[in-house]
Amino acid sequence: MNEYSIKKTPDEILDILKAVLKSSTEYKHEQELASKLTKDLTIKDWRETFDLLPIDELSNHLNIIFDLKIDLNEWLKALHPENEKTLGDICNLISRNAEFKTK
Repeated sequence: MNEYSIKKTPDEILDILKAVLKSSTEYKHEQELASKLTKDLTIKDWRETFDLLPIDELSNHLNIIFDLKIDLNEWLKALHPENEKTLGDICNLISRNAEFKTK
C-alpha cells in the first residue's frame, strides 16, 4: 500500500492540540478547559491557563509533536505579542507546515 502525505486544516490542528493538552494532565478541570479551547484564545491566556513551557521549549515541543522544522524566530513571530496573537495563529502556522503520513 502506498503512503502519502495529507495536510490538516487549522481546525483539525486545534483538535489535536486539545487532545494533547487533555492527555497531558490528570486534573479534570484542566481537561475540561482543554476541550473548550478556541482559535480566538490569546497566547497569553493559553500559556497562563495551562502553565505552559517557556517559549523556546514550547516551540520545540510543538515541532516534535507535529514533526516540524520551524525555527525559533518564526515561532516568535507567531507567538508575540502574546496578548494579540491567538491560538488560531499557531494552528495556521502548524497547518501550513505540517504533513501527516497516511496509507
